[in-house]
Amino acid sequence: MHRFVDTLPTMDSAGLDAGSKTSTSLARTRSGLGAVTTSSGSAPAPPPHTSPAVTAATAARSFYSQQGLPTSATAPALYPVNASSLLSSSAFPTPATTVITTTRPRFAHEEGDASALHGTASSSSPSYAGATATGPVPLSATTAATTTSTSATATTTMDSSGASQMFTMPWKTTALAAAAESFYRSALNSKINHVLTGVRGPLFPNMQVQLPTRVVYITGFKFVRIMADSHFNAANYPGMEHVVRPLAAVTPGVVMTPISSVLEACNANLSNEPLYKRWRRGFNARCGREVIFGIGLNQLSEHFEHRMPHDLSPAVRNAAGCVTAGVIAGYLSHVPHNLSTMKLMNPKQSYMALLKQFSRQWYSRLDFLGQGRARETGAVVMSLVLPQGLVVRTAQVVGSFIILNGMIHAFRARLGEA
Repeated sequence: MHRFVDTLPTMDSAGLDAGSKTSTSLARTRSGLGAVTTSSGSAPAPPPHTSPAVTAATAARSFYSQQGLPTSATAPALYPVNASSLLSSSAFPTPATTVITTTRPRFAHEEGDASALHGTASSSSPSYAGATATGPVPLSATTAATTTSTSATATTTMDSSGASQMFTMPWKTTALAAAAESFYRSALNSKINHVLTGVRGPLFPNMQVQLPTRVVYITGFKFVRIMADSHFNAANYPGMEHVVRPLAAVTPGVVMTPISSVLEACNANLSNEPLYKRWRRGFNARCGREVIFGIGLNQLSEHFEHRMPHDLSPAVRNAAGCVTAGVIAGYLSHVPHNLSTMKLMNPKQSYMALLKQFSRQWYSRLDFLGQGRARETGAVVMSLVLPQGLVVRTAQVVGSFIILNGMIHAFRARLGEA
């Protein structure tokens, strides 16, 4: 029987070449692995060609021995070799490290499991790869899986800085979608103002300002969301997840509020102030509206899309997720939207006075409560629960989500940004 021997220097407890007179020789035949034998003598020179399989087997035996596992010839078959586990074991001592892997923020048009929306923390530990739910895995399959996992970890770790994600964002597609959506948004916004004030205004006022501003606004929302998810990753702040996750969610809305104020000021048809002044009116209420809009456009749309039946087409799932998120975001953002709009057109009135004015419609309908505080309170409550112009505002938000996320989903590949 043909037999060949690979000789490896022994490793002391520190993982260095002991340089002693003891060496380990591993005999391997064509039919299987032989026993490990020890011989005395001077430290041999390393062989010119060391078999990777024999090297891995030797390291595996050392690892199994430290873990109290069998080290017979059949051990490698029982406990497949996992390169990451061996390197993290004491056979190859390395400083204790923790690898934080983050998932690139996803747009609603991208397919995948909902768990991909969150970061994942993993730490390198000396656990053997054989304890799997499906039983032993061939050595080649385990090595291939390890290589793939290592590559994916390196990629996502690089993405966690946010620099590479900047270039994966579909800039051209997002800008195109924002340009088309700007006309829809302007027309519906004018309709809302008509419902609130009773005065009809132009559907597309100041479009020379609205169009480029809307493009900057939407692309900014997507980009800031990517940056916020990268720098406020909950996996990087153990014990503070309940603070970090909301912070990442509200950041895009807060950052983009000034740009949204310019858009809102373009539709304020009853304001006598010039545009460069009136955009500041209603800033506080508008900030709350933008936070809700941003969460709906980004997180909620993706959340509901991934929970739609998977037998539906990707386009239908995308649209259904946008509709569901739009209804929720439209309802919750309606009151701050109305208050910010009325503040734009009545800058000298307080928010409390505007709220009372906002509730007049319900005050006239609650005449059965008589005159007094009960009727006033009831009118304010109803104006918050069922605010004026609710259907128009919800239709505006739903349509905006469908246009934006739908166009990104449909045209991303065609514009070379898949």
